[in-house]
Amino acid sequence: MADSPRCVNIDWLELYCYEPITPRDPQYYEARGLSVRVREYGTRHWGQVFTILDEVGEDFIEVRRAPRKTVNGKHAIYPDNACNLRLVNRYCYYDTAMWLMNDFIEKHGYMIRRIYRLDICLDFLKFDSGDDPADVARRIIRHKYAKVYQSERTAHGRDYWNGCEDNSLSWGRKGSMIVTRFYNKSLELATVHDKPWIKQAWHRCGLIADPVAPIIVGKDGRVVGDAVWRVEFQINSSARGWFVDDSQDKPEYVPHTIEAYWNKSLLLQAFANLARHYFDFRIYEPAKKKYDCKRKELFDIKTEDETYSLKNTLAKRAYDKTMSQQLKWLMQIRGGVYEPDDVAACERLIATIKERERRQEGYEIY
Repeated sequence: MADSPRCVNIDWLELYCYEPITPRDPQYYEARGLSVRVREYGTRHWGQVFTILDEVGEDFIEVRRAPRKTVNGKHAIYPDNACNLRLVNRYCYYDTAMWLMNDFIEKHGYMIRRIYRLDICLDFLKFDSGDDPADVARRIIRHKYAKVYQSERTAHGRDYWNGCEDNSLSWGRKGSMIVTRFYNKSLELATVHDKPWIKQAWHRCGLIADPVAPIIVGKDGRVVGDAVWRVEFQINSSARGWFVDDSQDKPEYVPHTIEAYWNKSLLLQAFANLARHYFDFRIYEPAKKKYDCKRKELFDIKTEDETYSLKNTLAKRAYDKTMSQQLKWLMQIRGGVYEPDDVAACERLIATIKERERRQEGYEIY
C-alpha cells in the first residue's frame, strides 16, 4: 500500500448531451430559483453560453447550447437540441464529481450522448521509482528515455546561461484521442493561475504541509522547495472504450462512460491503464529496436493503493464591489479554511447574509 493516498483527480469533465423538448435556457433555470451568469457572446458552434451558480454564488456547471445554424457558410454539425455541459474545475476535485454531474443531468432531463472531454491526472513529488520528475524531464529531452507511442511532442521551459530546463511536456497531435501531459503543476499554479482547491487536495494527500501558503518562485524561475509534478491524460470525444490487457487470454473491455469513473479508486485504475500505454518510456540504446530496450518503470500502481476523499474545496472568488464588508470578510475567511465542518459553517453564514441582503433590497426569496 502506498505511504500516502494517491492524489488522483478529474481536472476536466465535459459531456455532450441532448436537451429535453423544453429548452434548458437561462430562463428555465432562473424560474427554478437558480442563479445564472450569461456570457455576452457564444462560441463558434454554440449560440448561447452560460454558467449556473451554486447556492453560495460559486460557478457550478457551464452550459453551451443553441447550436448555430451555419458555421462558415456550412450547416451546423449538431442537432437543434444538442448541448455541452461542463463541470467547473473546482467541482471536478470533489470525490463525488461524476455523481454531481449525473444528478444534475437526471434532475433536468438531459440525455448523455458521450463524454466530450475528460482529463485524469495524478500529482506527486517523486515517481514511485524514486526518480525526481525534473530529472526525468531532462532525460526525455536528451533522449536518454525514449517514448514508445505518440511521437508528436511539445516542450516548454526556460533558457539559462549554462543550459536550459523544460518544465512542461505534452504528446499527441491536435485531434488525437489521447493527449499526454507531464509538467510542473506547482510552477503553473504560481505563475499562471492559483487554484486553492488543488492545493487543498495536495494537503490531504500529504504532498504539502500548508494548503493556503503561497507557492514561492525564485528569481531564476524555479519553485523554491519541493515542486508537485503532474501526469495528465486528456481523453477526447473520439474515445469509446479501453481494452485492458491483464495478461489473461482475452483483454477486458471497459466502456468510456461516466460509470467507469464514479470514484477515486476507479479513477486511479483508469490512470494506471492509460499510463501503462501512453506514459511508456524505454532506456534508449542506439543498436536496439524500441521494444527490445529496457522499460523505464516510473509508476507502480497497485489495486489496493489508497485514494483520498474530498467533499469540500477551497474557492477563489472575485468579490463584487457592491458586496457588504461583512460578506466580504466571511468570503475571505471561507477561502482560508479547508476542514469540511469549517467550510460548511462559513457557507451557512454566507447564505444567511446573502438572503438578508436580498430581502433588504426588496427581492423575494423562493
